[in-house]
Amino acid sequence: MSKVGHVHGWAIGLAGLVTFGLIVGTAVAHGKPVHRTSPSGPSATATATARPTNVGTVTRHATHARAVSTPARPTGSARPSVSCRNGYVALSFDDGPDPASTPRLLAALRRAGLRATFFDIGQRVAEYRQLAHQTVAYGNAVEDHTWDHRSLTGASTRAPALTARQVIAELDRAKRAIVSATGRRPQFVRPPYGDTSAAVQRLARMLGLIEVGWTVDSNDYTGISTRQLVATVLQVRPGGVVIMHDAGRIPNTLAAIPAIAAGLRARGLCAGRLVPSRSGTPGWEHGTFYAGPAAW
Repeated sequence: MSKVGHVHGWAIGLAGLVTFGLIVGTAVAHGKPVHRTSPSGPSATATATARPTNVGTVTRHATHARAVSTPARPTGSARPSVSCRNGYVALSFDDGPDPASTPRLLAALRRAGLRATFFDIGQRVAEYRQLAHQTVAYGNAVEDHTWDHRSLTGASTRAPALTARQVIAELDRAKRAIVSATGRRPQFVRPPYGDTSAAVQRLARMLGLIEVGWTVDSNDYTGISTRQLVATVLQVRPGGVVIMHDAGRIPNTLAAIPAIAAGLRARGLCAGRLVPSRSGTPGWEHGTFYAGPAAW
């Protein structure tokens, strides 16, 4: 072989090695992102994941299907995420919205890094639409607590039980008011005083609503001290549901929020949202209900 042919062959071989190196480098780069630093910034490429902020996406249709609702997330983080190693509980507040308490309660929950379920009275939602909207915008859920808080069975008020037509009107009017104010269809209903029956539960299911009771009654409406209220709420077990009230006449509930948040964190529990459950949750005084807490 001539000297020229030898040089030519050497050049071809070198080019082949370079090409092979480029192929290997490309394969590694596609297998794992490669970030190169430069004087103008920390990385030549960046990946951002946007969180949905839509209010009111509900995908539940069947009564016991595991539904996912996506309430709006509040802008800005109130607290860093905490360990939920021991599970979730649901904090719920009845009887709002109330201009004397709801804004302060929402602010307290946000500062404490908590989210909750508000069982609101339809009549009050219609009157204070902006408060119901703000409740959802802060990342909480607004659910059905009937139109005007009448006992559906009369058990607690010694009044006659409502007819089927009246029960449907109570539940449906409240549901429509919530949809109008928040843009989100409620999934759950809590009958006033917990008064219910098989007939009430059947009518609720006809309207696409799952009845929810509670496993811990905070007794905040009895005038107990903040310290007693906190101790009562923190008796909740993983999977439990606590009932409190959103009412200006009950200031101790608002005062208890920071200590409740601290107590849950110390026990490795997180305040979750309500989702339908097939297994059922034994209620404190009103029987089993088919909902339980899960991650938001």
